[in-house]
Amino acid sequence: METNHLPDKAGYSIAMLSNEKLLSVYGPANCLKHAGKLPDITTAMNTTAPTLAAISREKGRGFSQALVMGSLV
Repeated sequence: METNHLPDKAGYSIAMLSNEKLLSVYGPANCLKHAGKLPDITTAMNTTAPTLAAISREKGRGFSQALVMGSLV
């Protein structure tokens, strides 16, 4: 089974990632699993993870809404 991880300074382009790959890397379950590895807010802000606005621009409003709704459930 493949282990998902949050890339650090990988410089992924959102447009190049398929929706499935984007969700496997930046989905709520994977992000929560690795959130404890971030020691402070400064480190979290300096990651290269895409913002919700960037995901919305690249993948569309519907996809970003589904991502947020999935993380709330």
